[in-house]
Amino acid sequence: MKKKHLLLLFFLLIGNVPNVNSESIKSEGWYDVNKLYLNNGFTEISEAMKKAENFWGENIELPTRLPPIIFTHMLGKFESNKEFSRLEITYLDENSGNVRYKISVLKASPEKEHEKSSVVTEKIKSSDGIEIIHYKNNKNFDTFIINKKGIEYAFFIDKISFNKITIEGIVKIIDSME
Repeated sequence: MKKKHLLLLFFLLIGNVPNVNSESIKSEGWYDVNKLYLNNGFTEISEAMKKAENFWGENIELPTRLPPIIFTHMLGKFESNKEFSRLEITYLDENSGNVRYKISVLKASPEKEHEKSSVVTEKIKSSDGIEIIHYKNNKNFDTFIINKKGIEYAFFIDKISFNKITIEGIVKIIDSME
């Protein structure tokens, strides 16, 4: 008998929860990209890069070229603990509420073998001869990984935006790294 009452109460409560979507959040003023990301450790890209470079003692190269998609915000975050450290650069579009492009930077480890953990779609060469591994292992993003001067860079482009750029365009972005 108690189970039936709990189940009925559960359905009554669920029925009274308002429908919240990204449009209602924006229109009601709940959605502020800066607050959402800044409250979760994101800062300006240059500040996050300085933290990573100081921690690793390495120079980080980022591309000077971006994909041909609209971004309203560009933010960075450096995370580190005893076992793991990562720099994340996120480019998003406030109007869609989605991350469109992201770069994740890690110190490269020789024992890491990407081929075993994911499905490699193709291997491409940059104009500098750097191997670019392309994965279609995620339903939301295409991933491109390179290892340059002991640092691993993973470029994530969302599926919607990936339709607007070619593989040659990705190679040009990677070639623009300084």
